[in-house]
Amino acid sequence: MNTRLSAILAASAVSLLVAAPTASATNMTPLVTCVEQTDTGYLAHFGYRNDEKSTVTRSIAVETGVYSWPRYRWLNMVFNGAWTNTKAEVGLIDRGQPTTFLPGTHDDVFTVPFTSGTLTWALVGRFAVASATSPACPTPDPEPEPEPVVPTVIPPADTPVAPASTPAADTPVPPASTPAKVCTSRRILTIRLRERKGQKIRSAKVVFNKKTIAVSRRTTDGRVIAKIDFRKLPSGRFSVQIRAKLTNGKTRTYTRKYYTCKPKLGPANKLGSKTAL
Repeated sequence: MNTRLSAILAASAVSLLVAAPTASATNMTPLVTCVEQTDTGYLAHFGYRNDEKSTVTRSIAVETGVYSWPRYRWLNMVFNGAWTNTKAEVGLIDRGQPTTFLPGTHDDVFTVPFTSGTLTWALVGRFAVASATSPACPTPDPEPEPEPVVPTVIPPADTPVAPASTPAADTPVPPASTPAKVCTSRRILTIRLRERKGQKIRSAKVVFNKKTIAVSRRTTDGRVIAKIDFRKLPSGRFSVQIRAKLTNGKTRTYTRKYYTCKPKLGPANKLGSKTAL
């Protein structure tokens, strides 16, 4: 009797094990949107596709120990290089990737800088590998060349001026042309870095035009700020790289883009994203 009962229980356990769903059923696919070349290397733009009909939450791997395959196969991690079936570098798995995934395809969700080789985002057993040979990010159309400024020559006060000839009644008079103006920015912009609950900034580094910008915490409201001087810059698009260390030990990186000689910030910054700084 005991032998027969043991066999029934073993068969039930096998059927439950076979019927148990795996993490791959979430139908999540990480994507490389494009790779942008920067002054210090490259900036990988990642997105994702969620084929589920509902929002999926996938937490980031815990930053302890050695990450071996397949124990952490279904987790959410970013690391330098390609997966070797042995481990990923400790401390590099959290690079600002999302943990909540909406249904559908979403491009350019977060960015990660790298200098050479490859950069991999592993998500529920699938991989998105960015490298210098990945599709390049589109560049904006170049600004048209301004027309040359024609100087106006004013004669001295004691120089006799010849009277202007009056054109004949049937002679058309050409319209007066206005010299084109070359636009240069006159703006000094104070940017505020984003802080969220549980993600307070301990220190930050802001780089603009290959120069490190001073970062401070404003006494009036406690916001972390940096002043960017765009004065005398020509019309165009300029990038500001932000790297912040949080009080929980994690590091966030983000790139903002600003346009000079335009009334306001362009929509490419996506400051509403949960990974934005």
